[in-house]
Amino acid sequence: CKRKILQDGLCELHAQQVCPICMESVTSCNTSKAKRLTCGHAFHVSCILPWFQESDTCPTCRKVQDTDPIIQFKKYVEEKIRNKYLELFDDELRRIR
Repeated sequence: CKRKILQDGLCELHAQQVCPICMESVTSCNTSKAKRLTCGHAFHVSCILPWFQESDTCPTCRKVQDTDPIIQFKKYVEEKIRNKYLELFDDELRRIR
């Protein structure tokens, strides 16, 4: 391809994809508004965040996205909440015994 090469080594043509969630054009380069997953599928950040609330996979190919910073942060928060819940639960058990 003899088009201008953008970040991530993609040309202008191949840097554009259609977001599988909203079906609108999205750049496949990571930006504040676009997110390319490790499998190569690209989404608008506003489209993929609700999906990531429920799943740790790509909505298109279902590849697990464990190394994605959003998923890693989600798991960190879930673990912190789980630990806090267990502490409170243990405190309540000690109180009623």
